[in-house]
Amino acid sequence: MKFRRHRPPVLRIDWRGIGTPFAKVLHRIRGWLASIKATSKPTETPTDSVTDHADVEFPSAAFKDWLVSRPGWLVGASAATATFVLGYLFAVVFLFPAPFFPRSQEIPRVVGLGLAEAVQSLEATRLVVSDTELVSHPDIEGGKVVWQDPPPEVAVPEGTGVALWVSRGPRPIPVPDVAGYDREVAARLIEAAGLRVARIDTTIAPQERGVVVNTRPPAGQSREPGDGITLFVSVGTPSISVPDLTGLRLDEARDILEELGLALGSTRTRRSTVADSGIIFGQDPAAGTLSAPGGAVNVTIVRGERP
Repeated sequence: MKFRRHRPPVLRIDWRGIGTPFAKVLHRIRGWLASIKATSKPTETPTDSVTDHADVEFPSAAFKDWLVSRPGWLVGASAATATFVLGYLFAVVFLFPAPFFPRSQEIPRVVGLGLAEAVQSLEATRLVVSDTELVSHPDIEGGKVVWQDPPPEVAVPEGTGVALWVSRGPRPIPVPDVAGYDREVAARLIEAAGLRVARIDTTIAPQERGVVVNTRPPAGQSREPGDGITLFVSVGTPSISVPDLTGLRLDEARDILEELGLALGSTRTRRSTVADSGIIFGQDPAAGTLSAPGGAVNVTIVRGERP
């Protein structure tokens, strides 16, 4: 009677449930084991002979016999490995799905936007702001994005950080030192620096007439582009004695002042019983005060009729 070799139960698994590719692999393994069994023959090595390493068969006959006697072990190990791989793929694909490669995202253009709006735009495309830096810019107002890195329209993985440069506005301009310059030259220097002359005041100073003595704000202080600057221009040294104008009319007072190199300033009216209407009865500065050439004398005249 011929006995059939007992095979492990794993050989009788319906491999159609696992898949055709895996079944083909097992079929090849079984065919390889069958070929090993058919060609394996026991060999005897004389104890008194020296074994030549060049004639050693690989795989050895003992290893072939071991595989033939335990075919289910190899098939079972293969089945366990395949089951593990299939289970891992099932978990990755169905239980914990995740992309094999990170998704690419095109960076939006945020230059010219406010910082809060730029951050919102980047986060909407699954990007993050990695760093921000304040810089001066002559054209872009403060709080707006001047530049970004990486630049716009570049494809990057989701979660990439984008650095933003935010404008703090135009760079402050220091007030130039124009003391000692003629008024017209000083005004041109102020405008060339990016500022403007808002007002010109006169002052008594030892400098020649028409020469700038000082500015407000003083030289060296920083101002925003286009801010106004006040110039103080010398009217010369106080060398003319102011005449007494009381009792005179306006035309007479004006003629006297112009002959001395002074000017008639502001005129105020006031009721009085000590003089006729239109007569000067007060002045500032007072008579005898030294004034610079071109200095103004303000007067007060009587209003109304004398009773």
